[in-house]
Amino acid sequence: MINKEDIVKKLVEMGAEVNLKIIENKLKEIYMHEIYALNHEINCIQKYSFRFLLLPLLFDLLLLFMLILNGKSFFNTMIIAIILGAIVIIDELINKLKIKSLKSKIEVVSKKVF
Repeated sequence: MINKEDIVKKLVEMGAEVNLKIIENKLKEIYMHEIYALNHEINCIQKYSFRFLLLPLLFDLLLLFMLILNGKSFFNTMIIAIILGAIVIIDELINKLKIKSLKSKIEVVSKKVF
């Protein structure tokens, strides 16, 4: 994160005249772009996670039908279905954790802006 005090110190060391309003406006602009980027990333995760969740489930159903039609053991079929379902659930939990961490970053940036 860019810190206003650090920027002011560096500008004073360089001998520049410091206009705090300009620095505050630039930092607000940077923070707003960062908030927008984080919100966009959250929206992408939420939008595409459901689509990618359907693909393994469809594959799971297809595999189950193929195993049942080929006469494989029902027990083996259920084990494969449970493993594939667990992978999907773990993926969904990882996405939720990503969204939670991004939202906390947005809150931190929002506090710096306002």
